Amino acid sequence: MSTLVTTVHVADKNGDNHIFGPGDNVPKWAKEKITNPKAWAEETDEDAAAKAAEEKAEAEAKAAQEAADEAEKQAAEAKAAAAGNSPLPIPAKGGPKATAEAWAAYAVQEITARGLNIEIPADATRTDIIEALQGAGIPTEE
Repeated sequence: MSTLVTTVHVADKNGDNHIFGPGDNVPKWAKEKITNPKAWAEETDEDAAAKAAEEKAEAEAKAAQEAADEAEKQAAEAKAAAAGNSPLPIPAKGGPKATAEAWAAYAVQEITARGLNIEIPADATRTDIIEALQGAGIPTEE
């Protein structure tokens, strides 16, 4: 892997500073922040091969996760179709179809499908429902 030829100070995502120097094992997050090429020793063929292998593994993991997510989505849609229920699309945010009732129906569908314990009050406004869904990580836009 790439090695430092000098000592560097790197702030992490929380703003805490870390010091790395020659011979230290530099974590990936820090490597990405050390942008001065003079801080690094020249990359060897071994470094390039290791980096390529790491990038390939990350790409494969991402592709596998995307495939799993798609399979899960298709399974949920198939289950809903088998039960005679078509999944509701994400309602409009504006216009005549952007009603609290449409958002409440979508919210109940998505909350139930995810097994969440979120209650939508009967008097909730469209904005209230959208904010609750966003807070739960449920899509509110296509």
